[in-house]
Amino acid sequence: MNAQPIEDGSHVFLHVNLCAAVVSAAERAPVPVRVRLTDRVNGVEFEKTIRVERGDAAQSVLEFDVHRGVYRLYIDAPTAHCGVNDLLDFMPESNRTITETLAPRPVASQEPVTLLDGKAPISFLYTKPTFAFFAPGLACDKPITTPLAVKSNVEYDQGAYHVWLYPGSLASAPMPTPSPPPISPNTSASPRSPFATDAELVNSVAITLRLRTPTGLAHYVRVPIVFPLPWGGWPAHIQFDINEDLIDSLATEKTDVLLCPKLYKTATH
Repeated sequence: MNAQPIEDGSHVFLHVNLCAAVVSAAERAPVPVRVRLTDRVNGVEFEKTIRVERGDAAQSVLEFDVHRGVYRLYIDAPTAHCGVNDLLDFMPESNRTITETLAPRPVASQEPVTLLDGKAPISFLYTKPTFAFFAPGLACDKPITTPLAVKSNVEYDQGAYHVWLYPGSLASAPMPTPSPPPISPNTSASPRSPFATDAELVNSVAITLRLRTPTGLAHYVRVPIVFPLPWGGWPAHIQFDINEDLIDSLATEKTDVLLCPKLYKTATH
């Protein structure tokens, strides 16, 4: 499906996989399913109730526009006792395809999560991108160590990617426990840089973008942010754009070492 993205947000295609209870109940009477998108202060960005009827497909599709930002998505079928909730990020001038699956109640409470997204060229997908995580202490240009088992979900869209990072999964990962890094105060009038300093990154889990070469080897590009980030009921959101210059520069870089190039652009929200 193609649509013109809106300038200050995303054009969304939401695919809702219905639970068995909705499909079964729809054989007897129409089943209302409410879709609601709200911001941090519970302001409604989008709301619509669809009616699932006998003979309808097991997946419903909604199409709508949403302003850039982070939102909580609620989908609820109260009479069928199933639903889902999620936290989503939307970028400007982009199309976003989302698939959500309704599950029987009670719907699981929201896990602490950090949202990472970015724009990326078509060549990005040719590198078979994934994310890998390493214990604190890994230095730039040094061989990578054994990856940590960090829970994450990744979606690739047209010209973009979206990642959910779950810091709670680090509780079971063996890691050193160094002292907290020094954080320099921001004494200027300008906003603090979205890049973490070298001192801040020393004790942070290393988030890397793993990009495959044509021969099956891998480049590991560090995302220069501290992880995990504090959770106060709402996710931190980091935009990390990938450009052609970064992809091209990897042709002469070593594989299986931590790469810390200065070609990337990030923004935090």
